[in-house]
Amino acid sequence: MPDTVSRPFHIYLVRHANAAWPEPGCRDFDRRLDSRGREEATRLAEMMADAGYHPGHVFCSPAARCRETLEILKSTLAADPVIEFHQPLYSELYDAYLDVIARHAESVGGPLMIVGHNPMMEETACALLDRSATPSSQVLPHGFPTAGLLAVESNSSEKPAIAGHGRLLALLSPLEG
Repeated sequence: MPDTVSRPFHIYLVRHANAAWPEPGCRDFDRRLDSRGREEATRLAEMMADAGYHPGHVFCSPAARCRETLEILKSTLAADPVIEFHQPLYSELYDAYLDVIARHAESVGGPLMIVGHNPMMEETACALLDRSATPSSQVLPHGFPTAGLLAVESNSSEKPAIAGHGRLLALLSPLEG
């Protein structure tokens, strides 16, 4: 299958902001952001606006903490992106994240943001990056931070080609900004 992406496209991987510990009887899926998480997401939204990161399409885990993170981030986006809540981003492994990226690249293209969870977010980042150019241990030496955004550029739409060929653009973290 020929490569269908004619120019590089950007992938923004966003780990949800800090979530409250679960209350007794509360499902993990229903955990919401705590006050620190809301502050982190607000700061990341400002950082995204300053960097000019405006995704045209967003895939988001349907878990409450991801939806809440996205709601805060949307407040600073230049245009209304297409938003899809995608259950596999909550319930499956990082391969589901790579599937979303490959499907988007083949059919839509343009800047894509995924709002999801660790460890899948970190594993997706490691799978995307060209390890010969930037070892993932240097990019995420302490793991993927809450409300962190990893910006990656890819030239390919095919899933096998996406993995291991992404170029690191930036890591934004409200914890360091």
